[in-house]
Amino acid sequence: MSAREKIIRIVLPVLILICGVGLMIFLNAIRPEPRKEPAKDLGALVNTVTVQKEDRHIIVSATGTVQPSQEVNVIPQVNGVITYISPSMVAGGFAQKDDLLIEIEDTDYRIALEQAKGTRARSEYDLAIIESQARVARSEWDRLNRETQEEPNPLVVYEPQLKNARAALAAAEATIEQAELNLLRTKIRAPFNCRVRSEAIDLGQYVNSGMSVAVIAGTDTAEIVLPLSPDDLGWIRVPGWNTTGKGSPATIRQHRADKEHTWHGYVIRSLGEVDTRSRMMKVVVGVQDPYNRLTKEAGRAVLSAGAFVETEIKGYKLSGVFPLPRAAVRDNETVWIMDDENMLRMHPVTIVRSDRDTVLVSEGLTHGDRVVITSLAGAVDGMKLRTETGERAE
Repeated sequence: MSAREKIIRIVLPVLILICGVGLMIFLNAIRPEPRKEPAKDLGALVNTVTVQKEDRHIIVSATGTVQPSQEVNVIPQVNGVITYISPSMVAGGFAQKDDLLIEIEDTDYRIALEQAKGTRARSEYDLAIIESQARVARSEWDRLNRETQEEPNPLVVYEPQLKNARAALAAAEATIEQAELNLLRTKIRAPFNCRVRSEAIDLGQYVNSGMSVAVIAGTDTAEIVLPLSPDDLGWIRVPGWNTTGKGSPATIRQHRADKEHTWHGYVIRSLGEVDTRSRMMKVVVGVQDPYNRLTKEAGRAVLSAGAFVETEIKGYKLSGVFPLPRAAVRDNETVWIMDDENMLRMHPVTIVRSDRDTVLVSEGLTHGDRVVITSLAGAVDGMKLRTETGERAE
């Protein structure tokens, strides 16, 4: 390699590097200096709800357990051997009013009835004879004592004998009534539409009067006992407590297998006393036909006794209130409002009713106010705000 080529190979890269550095210095020198602008305060990002004045019914929520409105022990009133048991007389079985549930052997009671009828016939015969004797005795006495008109001894005219005969006939009539009643009691019938909760008898078993053989519960109405606070009671109608008319309507809900079932009922009464521990008063909601035995509505679920349910009672109607989510209410019953200039304003409000999710405000808001529901640390009146829709202070 010649000396010239060696010089070009060494000098050429150096020249290129020097030219690049020079170009960079030149470009940097002619670049315009960026203009500095002050940082813009966009405001805190918040979510708001626009309030509207409306009329709303108070909803009182509570939970309770379903129980039958009627439940009785089936107790025979006569002794005897069980000769018949209804197929429905099993735990879970249903029966209609006056259905025959149990029959006790009635032979002894039919015999007793015939004996009582024989006794009555003899008493009627005895009374007829004594009445005839009394008439004859009275006629003879009047004939013999026509001038003196003296009153005879009662025994002479058969007055005590008549009383005794009439009493014997009355006793015979009563014996017949008792015998007929005992015969009737050998057949035990359902006193109302019912479901058998439990039974403890079998065919051929001897039962004594006064012995419990089954427990049945009514199916026409179910009851739900709900504990309510004194404040909740003031918003609903309770017959016999604060109204003489019909109680407030109620909706009963239960979730089963990811499906919600509903029933409708009414407040029917209060238990009339305050629990000394919880300071709550219990009211009763009634639901008609819980087992769907009367209406037989297709697809309607059964409201079983013992079920735990949620109940919403529809109370009095409030006019011109603003419903808000509970998150919108701050300490000391204040709300944060985003004004027309997107500034935070703190307003005191008057709350007339609050529940688990909603607060009803009567004063302190106007129709169309944007109420802030986002929590902000260090919030102060006049603070700039913006919303997720792009609203911001100018």
